[in-house]
Formats: sequence, C-alpha cells, structure tokens
Amino acid sequence: MVIDEKIFKSISNILEKEKIIEFAYIFGSYAAGLNREDSDIDLAIYLKENINIDYEYPVRLALKIEKRIGIPVDVIILNDKPILIISEVLKNGIVVFSKNERKRIFFETKMLSQIQDFNELMKEYDEMRLKRYGVR
Repeated sequence: MVIDEKIFKSISNILEKEKIIEFAYIFGSYAAGLNREDSDIDLAIYLKENINIDYEYPVRLALKIEKRIGIPVDVIILNDKPILIISEVLKNGIVVFSKNERKRIFFETKMLSQIQDFNELMKEYDEMRLKRYGVR
C-alpha cells in the first residue's frame, strides 16, 4: 500500500493550521510503500525555534490527525532528535507540509552535511575495530 492522496492532504491541512510547525515529513513504512493494514503513519515535524511546548503536544497532534484519517499516527519532533533518526527521516521521508521552504532546505543541507561527517567517523571507527579486534 502507498499513502492515499486524500490522507496526505488531510494531514497537510491539519499541519497547516498548526502555527508552530515549519515543515513535516511522513517516513517509515508509509513513505516506503511498505505499509500494511496494521501500520501506523510516522510523522516527523520541525517546530519554529525557541518555542516552548509541553511534552503532550506530539500526542495531541497525533490524536487530532488520527481522528481525521482513521489511522494511528506517531509524531516525533525533529528539532531534538539524534542524527541517526534525522538521517532516516531525510533518506526515506516524504515532505507532507512546508510553511517555510527556505528553512526546510537549510535544515536538510545542514543535516546531510552532519550525516556525511558522522558516516565518515563511523567508517573510521569500524576500520579501527577491525584492525584491533578483527570484527566490525
């Protein structure tokens, strides 16, 4: 199954009304076209900077979307996620909403550079372990 256009637009319309969201991606099984009947929709949102939100915000947003589309939703906030999670979102994610294209492109460029640096560091680390222990 691939994400339905109606579901995509419903999510986008809800996100558009959220004043603190700059952009968002659908990632995971729905983005990869590997979703099953029991799959949830993974949604990564990037918030305006210097915004204080309570820890319940992602849950409230997920519930709002779930009520509209009838599919479970899992929301993560990209602003504070580790590089490995951001890498997964950028590698396989689909932009579902963007209020600020300039900021989104800047974020992606900056993160892709950091991901590349991290990958080079991990390659060096793996080579060192291989020499030292004979394993990766």
